[in-house]
Parts: sequence; C-alpha cells; structure tokens
Amino acid sequence: MIRYFTTLWIFCSVASAQIHERWDVKTLGDGFKPDTANARRINVKEISLIPKVRVGNTTPRMDREKEVVRIEGTISRIQLENDGDYHIEVTDGTLGDSTADCEIPEVFAELHSYASHKKVGDPITVIGPLFQDKFHKPSKWRTRNFWEIHPGVYLK
Repeated sequence: MIRYFTTLWIFCSVASAQIHERWDVKTLGDGFKPDTANARRINVKEISLIPKVRVGNTTPRMDREKEVVRIEGTISRIQLENDGDYHIEVTDGTLGDSTADCEIPEVFAELHSYASHKKVGDPITVIGPLFQDKFHKPSKWRTRNFWEIHPGVYLK
C-alpha cells in the first residue's frame, strides 16, 4: 500500500512539475530540434534587450524560443539547483557584471556530466534555444528580463 501511494505521489509530482515549469519546452520534449550549426552569436547585452513576455505554466514554445543562439564568455556562477538543472551564469563584459543564465537539464546526461566539471572563471561556449522563463526572483547579476538559454544543447 505504501509503495502504491509513493508511486502515485512521485507520478503526480513529476506531472505537476512538468506542467508548472514548461518542462516540454525546457527539455525539447515538444519536438523542437535546434539547428546548432546555424546558431546566431549573441551576447549578454543583446539578451537583456529582448522584451519580457509573460508566460503561463502551459505556454507552448513561442517563435522567439525557436531562435538558437551561441554565447561565449566566462562562468561567473555555476550551481546544481534543486530542479536538477545546472545553472551556468555567463558573463562576457558587454553589460557590466550582468550575466546570461544558461541551463543544462539533468535529462541531457552527457552535457550535465560535462557541466559538473566546470568552475567559476572557466571560459565557456553555450549553444541552445532562447527560453522565456516565468518571472521570479533572479540572482542579483543576471539579466532581468528572464530570457535564458535553455536547454543548453552544446557546451565547450
């Protein structure tokens, strides 16, 4: 009986998290296939100028989120968060000490493992689609419009 309720609780929690966090968009579960060979180079300042768009828990991938970008810079913060994603804040000097947030979901096992060996101060290149996160309290350095690169599908 306990096993049944534990399984049911895990299933409901996962289903809820996927809806709550736009999980299908964040993990490419919506079928989007990023063209990494033609990623547009972008910098922190350019990301900061993209207008905020309000998104809900079930907002499908928007046109802007089909744009695949490449950012090169230095890791100013890296942390494995409670959601299982590596959050990598990249700075490139184009907007003071502001950073772009690049996230590597746990489901991308090889990249997740690669990210686990990176540290603050390391140079990094991240390629992935833009993603409009829900409004939340950001770190004090990252761009304030909640645009991210998520998922990062290429790291170097």
